Amino acid sequence: MRKLNLLLLLIFSGALLNAQIVWNGPTITFTKANGVSPTSAAGQDKITDNVWLTRDVIEGIFNIVTETDYDKRGVSPAGTEWAYGSLSNYNTLTYRSWEGFNGMKPPTMINKPAVLHLIADNIYIGITFTSWGGAGTGAFSYTRTTAATLPITLKGFSASVNRQNTILKWSTATETDNDHFEIEHSVNGKNFITIGQVKANGSSTSEHSYTYIHENVETGKHFYRIIDVDKSGHKSYSQTITLSSGVASALQLHPNPAISFITVTSSFLLNGMEYSVTSVGGQVLLRGKINSQQIDVQKLSQGQYLLTVKSNTGELLKAQFLKK
Repeated sequence: MRKLNLLLLLIFSGALLNAQIVWNGPTITFTKANGVSPTSAAGQDKITDNVWLTRDVIEGIFNIVTETDYDKRGVSPAGTEWAYGSLSNYNTLTYRSWEGFNGMKPPTMINKPAVLHLIADNIYIGITFTSWGGAGTGAFSYTRTTAATLPITLKGFSASVNRQNTILKWSTATETDNDHFEIEHSVNGKNFITIGQVKANGSSTSEHSYTYIHENVETGKHFYRIIDVDKSGHKSYSQTITLSSGVASALQLHPNPAISFITVTSSFLLNGMEYSVTSVGGQVLLRGKINSQQIDVQKLSQGQYLLTVKSNTGELLKAQFLKK
């Protein structure tokens, strides 16, 4: 049987994971009233030692820790970046400056869920503006989350490859009301699919190690991340790690991701060979014989699938693809 020798290009160190914090606690409201001075405590939202948000009677908000007023060059508030979206998806959002985020039209922000990234602290906060006063008022208000204890302290997350399988390993130093881990995979670094789930330890102050094996990985780049889910349903994401195969697979699929059809190429003569397409859960969804090297995948839902082709010698050739 033909064997694949896969080369691991990158193993991610868990040190960076611990530096990144998602705030997902109870919601509070900050209000700067009409006419309140930005230099007064009542006019400042002191989020961390590095970021105190406020606003003067005109222009936008600024960070009074490092700025004396709003910088019209579009860099205020200093040390922050912003994106519309959910905190649960913080690491998939596109962040911009505050002006780039609201298009220089602050009233358009009202009632739109967003995420604030405090760059120096590397903290992500869910935030929704609820009011914006006109020129001469300096007023605004928003709701945001307060700091909450995350369900785990993640010590490390690494990946290695053994033949056609990716071996994911991670460990926790502590766990609090932790329920499970969801493992996500992508072939392009943007569209992630859940490929498995691992039950968590629950609550513990001692180290625990976990392993997940992603089987039958094809050649090319692969992206992985872990979602930690606590018993109340709150989610926090790990960093994404990337690895790559060094030798071409016996099967190559194009396009990948696919929309309607996939074209299958190989060093083997494929016409007439039997194939099957299975879900990540192992359910066989398509069967047939390859004709003109193409397979119709239009009826498949969006997601990740495994193509298996049986050669005339009985060898099973496998490759993964993503259906858009």
